[in-house]
Amino acid sequence: MSRKPDIRLLAVSEWISETRAGGRCECDGLCGRTHNRLFTDIRCPNRLGHNTVEGGTGTVALIVDRVDEFAGDTDTNLIALCQHCSKRHRNNLAQAAAKRAEQLSIEAQHNPLF
Repeated sequence: MSRKPDIRLLAVSEWISETRAGGRCECDGLCGRTHNRLFTDIRCPNRLGHNTVEGGTGTVALIVDRVDEFAGDTDTNLIALCQHCSKRHRNNLAQAAAKRAEQLSIEAQHNPLF
């Protein structure tokens, strides 16, 4: 059984990628990469529907992603990223979550003295 998409979230995603982002990746280093080659603009230069400038080959698609996984789907927590910045951002989040889980595991193994 397929799940029906949430129309409100689709509308917000469309508004973010087309209106707020202007059809351009909103990444300003969130993915871990510095995009300001000419020190004029810190945003990623990839534009929706155009060939990629940074990050690989092909046509750019914008993906509306969460800045913080746990904060919910508010427009301040959602950002339009090209597929390359989105992949790097998700990898960074996964690495941070794995590191935190490892720290919690180590802490759980040590019993407090008191």
